[in-house]
Amino acid sequence: MMMTSLKASFMQLSMALIIGAITMVSTQHPVPTPKITSVVIVGATGDLAQRYLWQGFFNLFVEMESVGHHLKLYGATRVNAEEGTVLLKNILNERVQCNKLTVPISSNCEDLREKFLSRVQYKQLKKAEQYQELCKMFEMEADQEHAKENGRWFYLSVPAFAYASIAENVGSFCRPTVSNTWLRVVLEKPFGHDLESATKLSDQLMEHLHDEEMYRIDHYLGKTGVSSILPFRQLNQDKYEQIWNKHHVERVEIVMKEKLDVTGRFSFYNEYGVIRDVMQNHLTEILALIAMEIPANISSPEKHRFEKINLMNKIQPIRKQHAVIGQYKAYQEELRDELGKADNFTSLVPTFAGVTLFINSPRWFGVPFVLVSGKKMDSKSGYARIVFKQNTFCVNDDGIEGACGTKQIVIYTGGTGGTKPMLLVSKNLPRPNVFAGWTTKNSFEDQNLFGSDFKDFNHYSPPVEADAYSALLRSCFLGEKQNFIASDDLMQSWKIWSPLLKDLEGTIPREYPGGINNGEILDFVSLTSGTQFVTQQNEPLFENRYQHNIAFKTSTFRNEFLVSGEAKQVIQALAVDIYNSSIFSIKSRGYFHLALSGGKSPVPLFHELSQLDSFPWRDTHIWLVDERCVDFDNDNSNFKSLAKNLIDYISIPYRNVHPMPITGVWENCDEEQSIYYDNDIRKRTNGIFDYIVLGLGKDGHTASLFPHSSTLEEDRQFVSVTVNPSDGSSRLSLTYPCLNAARTVSVLVTGADKVDIVNRIKGGIVDKMNLPVTGVSPDSGVRWYIDDEALTG
Repeated sequence: MMMTSLKASFMQLSMALIIGAITMVSTQHPVPTPKITSVVIVGATGDLAQRYLWQGFFNLFVEMESVGHHLKLYGATRVNAEEGTVLLKNILNERVQCNKLTVPISSNCEDLREKFLSRVQYKQLKKAEQYQELCKMFEMEADQEHAKENGRWFYLSVPAFAYASIAENVGSFCRPTVSNTWLRVVLEKPFGHDLESATKLSDQLMEHLHDEEMYRIDHYLGKTGVSSILPFRQLNQDKYEQIWNKHHVERVEIVMKEKLDVTGRFSFYNEYGVIRDVMQNHLTEILALIAMEIPANISSPEKHRFEKINLMNKIQPIRKQHAVIGQYKAYQEELRDELGKADNFTSLVPTFAGVTLFINSPRWFGVPFVLVSGKKMDSKSGYARIVFKQNTFCVNDDGIEGACGTKQIVIYTGGTGGTKPMLLVSKNLPRPNVFAGWTTKNSFEDQNLFGSDFKDFNHYSPPVEADAYSALLRSCFLGEKQNFIASDDLMQSWKIWSPLLKDLEGTIPREYPGGINNGEILDFVSLTSGTQFVTQQNEPLFENRYQHNIAFKTSTFRNEFLVSGEAKQVIQALAVDIYNSSIFSIKSRGYFHLALSGGKSPVPLFHELSQLDSFPWRDTHIWLVDERCVDFDNDNSNFKSLAKNLIDYISIPYRNVHPMPITGVWENCDEEQSIYYDNDIRKRTNGIFDYIVLGLGKDGHTASLFPHSSTLEEDRQFVSVTVNPSDGSSRLSLTYPCLNAARTVSVLVTGADKVDIVNRIKGGIVDKMNLPVTGVSPDSGVRWYIDDEALTG
C-alpha cells in the first residue's frame, strides 16, 4: 500500500513537471491566435461580382490562408435564401478558377478552391433585421473558431441609389464593439452625377459611416501601369524630376480608347456619357499621379492625399471652349433598340471627348494636359504619354535619330495584351531605373509608335500584369487608402468637371462613323485659347456647310415652301435659314428681331443655333412667341427652356433678350401684361418681326392660339391672354396681326405623333377656328420645316 502511494505521488509529480514544461514552452513560444475577417459582397450575383470580385476574393483568400488569416465570405442579394443559394453556387462553380489564380501556392489548388467554396454562404439582405442578424454572427463564429475578429468588410456592388440605406444598416448594426477590429465599406463608382449629387450622396453616407471606413474604388488604380507611375517617378527622381516641369515638358497626353460600342450598357451610359464614365475618374486619377509632387512617403495615405489635393486644387475648372465631343453614328439606333425608345427619340450623350486641362502651379503652368477617351475607336489602348520639348539642334542630317529625335515617356495604363511593353522611354532621355523583375523585349508586332521606331526606345515589361480588382482588394484588406478615392479629392474632381458638364448640356456632338473609318474627323488641336477639331464642320460660311453636308429635300406644302428629311437635317436647314436672314436683316436695317416658340420641339433648334459661332448675336434681339403664366424658375417656363438651351451658350447683350413679363411686379397673366409686351414690340421692331419660328400642336394650335379661342378673332392687338382648354391654364401669346406682319414665318414640325395633324392641314384650306395654324398667312407665305416622320409617319 505504501509502494502504491509512492508510485501515485511519483506519477503526480511527473505530470506536474510535464505540464510546467509545456506551460514554460507555450509562454516562451505562444501559438498565434488565428484571425478571421468577415466579408459581405452585397450584389453578389451581379455582373461585376461574377466577372471580377469572386475570383479576386479567391486570390486574397489563398494568400491569407498561407499566413493563418481566415476569410469568411457571405454573398448577399435581396433574393430569398433558397433561390439565392442555388444561384450563387452556380456562379462560384463557374467563375472561381484555379487557372486564374495570381498568387503562388505550395499546396493543391483544387483543395484550396474547395475550402474557399466551403467558406462562402448566401444571405438575403433586404430588411434591417437581416443585417442585424448577420452581423451578430460575425463575433459568434470567431468565438466558435477560437479566432480573433480582425475586421468586417462590406463590398457594395450595387447601384449608388442603394448606398444610403445599406450604409444606415451597416452603421447601425455592424460596427464592431471589440477594439482593433475594423469596419470597411467599399463603394463602386459612379460617385454622383455632378458636384451637387456627389455632395448629397457623401452627406448621406457620412450620417452612418466614418470617412476612414469608406473605400471608394476606382479599378484603374489597381492596374499595373497606373500603380507603377508614382513608384517609377520616385525611383527615378535623380534622372527625371529636374525635367518633369513646364520648362521641359511640351504636353502630357492621357488616353483611353475602346473599340467596343455601348451595347449592353445603354441604361447606364446614356445617363453618364464618356466624361462621367471615364474622364472625371479614371483619367483624372492618372493625371494626379503624373502631376502631383512626390510624397515624402508614397506608402503613407496621409502624405499621398495631401499632395494629391494640393495638385487638384490647382487644376483650372474646365469650360466648353477647352473640349470637343462626338457621338458614333450608330449610337441612336442602338440606344432605341436596347431601351425600347420611340423612333424619334434622340440623345446628345457624347461617346467621345477630347479635353485640355491646365494646372496653375509653378511646375506645370501653361502645359496642356490632353485627356482623350472614346467608344468605337480605331484601336483599344490606354496610355499616359509625356512629350518633352526638343531644344537640341543636330547639324548632321541623321541627327534626327539621336538627340534630335522625339523625347517621350509612354506608360501603358490599359492592358498591353503581351504585344507591347508597359514602359517606353526614348533613348535620348536618361536610361531609367526599373523595378526588379521587369524585363526588356527586343521585338514587337508593331515597329512604330507615335512617330518613333521601337529601336529608339528603351522598353520594359513587368513579369505579370496584375488583375486590377485583385490588387485593390488586397490594398483594401491592408488598409492602403492611398489607392482609393477620399471624400475631399472626389469633391475637388467634380469641381473641375461640373462646369464643363453644365456647359455641354444641349450641345450636339460631332457624328463619327466608328472604327478605322474615323480617319481625321476627330483630330483636334489643344491651345491655351481653346480646343477645336482640325477639320471644321461648323465653318463660318454655313451656306457652304449645309450645301455639302445636309441631305434635306425642298418641295411644297399647302402651296408654300417645304423642307423635309430626317429631323436633324430639317432642323439644321432651319438654323441656316435663320442665320441667312439675320445677315440680310443686319446688313439692310442694322438689327435682327427673332421670335421663338416654347415647348420641346424647338429645343434641338436652340442647340443648333448655339453652335453657330459666327451668328451675329450682338445685333440680334430675341423675343418669345408665347409664354406660360408661371415663374421663370418653373420647369414649364418657355423662357427657362430658352435660357437653358440657347441664351446661356451665346454672347448676346442682356438688353437684347425680351422675355414676356410674367415675374417681377407681375403675378398672374392679365391684360396689363399683354399691353406691356405689345407696346415693347411696336416700339423696338416698328411692329414687324424679321423672323418668327412657330410650332404645331396635335390639335392644330400654334403659338398659344388654341382652337375656338376668342383670341383668334383679335384683329388689332399684337399680344393677348389665352387659355389652354386642356388644363385651363392661362398664357400670353402673339396674335395673328403680329404673326402675319412678320417678314418671315417658319413652322417647325417633327415626330411621328404629328402625322395626323399634318395630314389634316396639308389640303390647303383655311379653317382657323378649328385649325389655328391655317390662319397664319404673312405676305411672304409660310416656310414649312417638316421631318419625314411627321410628313409620312
